[in-house]
Amino acid sequence: MELLSCRRVEQLYQKVMALWHQLHVNTKSLISWNYLRKDIALVQGWNMEKLRSLAQGECQQAMKSLQAHCEDFLQDSRDSELFSGADRLRLEEEVKSSKEHFQQLLESMENEDKDETLARTYLSELKNIRLRLEECEQRLVRRIQAPSSTRTDGDTIQENTFRVAEQERMQEDLRQLKSDLQHVSERCDSFLHKSPTGSSAPHLRSELNLLVEKMDHVYGLSSIYLDKLKTVDVIVRSTQGAESLVKGYEVKLSQEEAVPADLTAIQSHRATLQQWLSDAKNKNAVFSTLEEDVAKAKVTGEQLYRLKQERSMELERYQEKGAQLWDRWQRVGSQIETR
Repeated sequence: MELLSCRRVEQLYQKVMALWHQLHVNTKSLISWNYLRKDIALVQGWNMEKLRSLAQGECQQAMKSLQAHCEDFLQDSRDSELFSGADRLRLEEEVKSSKEHFQQLLESMENEDKDETLARTYLSELKNIRLRLEECEQRLVRRIQAPSSTRTDGDTIQENTFRVAEQERMQEDLRQLKSDLQHVSERCDSFLHKSPTGSSAPHLRSELNLLVEKMDHVYGLSSIYLDKLKTVDVIVRSTQGAESLVKGYEVKLSQEEAVPADLTAIQSHRATLQQWLSDAKNKNAVFSTLEEDVAKAKVTGEQLYRLKQERSMELERYQEKGAQLWDRWQRVGSQIETR
């Protein structure tokens, strides 16, 4: 009887020990699961901003903890009644997903750092072009605002020839600058297309747009100012030719004011006047050209005013002179016909 009792006690003891061991295994696996879940939640909650704020080595320590707790859980849950094989596989997949998430963040941070470096390079290139453009603009504005020449037409032509050559050099500088900007602009557009949400993208886009707009304005202003200088050159030469022609006929008329009394002399005088009239009509092309040049000068002056709100007194003076020469030429024709 005592032997039976001892066996029964032994069996009960074994059962209790087995239950205790299973409870210990279950508890240990549950603790390991809890640690692992915390690590998974921590890593999955990271973003680039959070990752940048972590102390050096903190994220690597967290990843080591994730791996260690994953291994502990797989070891501790092997005989656990709380976790099935499917549960273990699912957690392994979550750990793998967390590692991939971390790796993607690192790659994104690396790409973002590269993008920031590239954006700073482009901003530096744009700044360099902007400074060169502003220097050209300042020189151009000083030229436009400089007082118009009061020299004689001959001196004006010589001075204007120099100014045209000077402005053509600036125009070439601006053409090269515009080409440089075009190359940088193409690279910036490609960069902004690939990284539209980068932290430097709004600033780069704004700087690029402002500089392109400023370049168009300065280049257009320079082109019109160069046209203005060339127009002045043309109209000065036209007025010179027209004035020489008008003065020649005015002198002739002043020398032929007296009407001869002799019939033969009258007939000769009439023939002379008829020849002058014929020649004068043939010279009308000079004033037609002058009229066209004056019209071009007016258009150029209006374009310059729209861009810079600056009136060209030089153009206006020669427009007025052209109109006066035309009036004098009309009077010359009238006097010849009257006589």
